[in-house]
Amino acid sequence: MSVVNEDNDNNVNNDNNDNSNELTNKQKVNILVKNGFATLSQVKWGSGHRDVIVINQKKYQYKRGKDVNNKYLSDKVAEVYRKMMEKLDSNKKDDVRINVMRRYKTIRENALKKFAVKYKARVTDEQSAFKNYANRYTIDNIRLNGLAGLSYLNQQYARLNAFLQTNPGMIIMVQVKALFRKNNDDGEIDKLHPQSRRYEIHNPEQLRSTLQRAREDLSFQIENSNLKGSGYVLQKIQNITVNYDRFNPTRGGSYIKLPNDISNKKACINIQNKDNKCFKYSVLCGYYELYKKDHSERVSHYTNFKGDKLNWDGIHFPTNNADID
Repeated sequence: MSVVNEDNDNNVNNDNNDNSNELTNKQKVNILVKNGFATLSQVKWGSGHRDVIVINQKKYQYKRGKDVNNKYLSDKVAEVYRKMMEKLDSNKKDDVRINVMRRYKTIRENALKKFAVKYKARVTDEQSAFKNYANRYTIDNIRLNGLAGLSYLNQQYARLNAFLQTNPGMIIMVQVKALFRKNNDDGEIDKLHPQSRRYEIHNPEQLRSTLQRAREDLSFQIENSNLKGSGYVLQKIQNITVNYDRFNPTRGGSYIKLPNDISNKKACINIQNKDNKCFKYSVLCGYYELYKKDHSERVSHYTNFKGDKLNWDGIHFPTNNADID
């Protein structure tokens, strides 16, 4: 991270803070101004104006382009310059730490993925024991120890997404059988059977994040189970069971022709869109009073609307109740 310095005689980098002792006050002022830690201005003085430097909202008399001869201002410039260098150095260390952590996480996740692909687990279709879930399969022969075994859950995206593509939505609930061994001479074995909450999924992006959330949910339950506090140590994830089914929630999608008894009342604007942005167009219609336009049911009023200042980030289309909440 470099400090901006356009002074021709010096090129200062904050990796070498000792340079601060070699700079003149004039050079320090230039660096402070270039990096936003000070500003040069003018104030009215008698019938004319006087040059000043503003540091921490306080004004000090200073002639542009000249060195600092005032000891009080010289000390102030040195103090602010030192703090600036410390701050920039601290930011640089934080950036390095964050990049290292991100890189470590990526390497670890890739390693787990390669292991899971190389040592494929056994997947068995089963009859679901839950009446709300028509589909169920179990993953066993998991060869990763500890919580790393849950990484096989992330590898289920392709199979579950194939189901999602043929349905308006899906629900998922994941169960796990975790094997614990007591850390003593007897090596007693016990099992824990945590399960995730029910997740409602409406698009592929949501499916990918849901698998990760389910993994984190199950990890938390295992880490905070009573067995962990009784001298037992997690050995492995013995199996993972995925329960899923079709889900058709209340949501805004595309144009559907109104029944005659509603249409004949002329009380509803039924926007004739062919995409899945029915909810967005309905909001635009009411918020910007597009219903006042002739033939306000025509989708062109909404797709060509240029004055939209609403933030639609994070809204999925078709839109479901979770997006609105």
